[in-house]
Amino acid sequence: QGIGAGFIPAVVDRAVIDGVEQVTNEDAFDMARRAAREEGIPVGISSGAALTAAFRLAAQDEYAG
Repeated sequence: QGIGAGFIPAVVDRAVIDGVEQVTNEDAFDMARRAAREEGIPVGISSGAALTAAFRLAAQDEYAG
């Protein structure tokens, strides 16, 4: 999948990264299935992981409103 591969590609600019969110395979798969079931959007595990992280961030008080 390319995520969690154990290395950071040379093209990554760490200056623009605010943080890293760890997502388990199980959570990523669950979210991928949820996206398909609730939104009709078939996505893979990397998109499931990205959605999981996005939902977590969106639930934080600093992003309320």
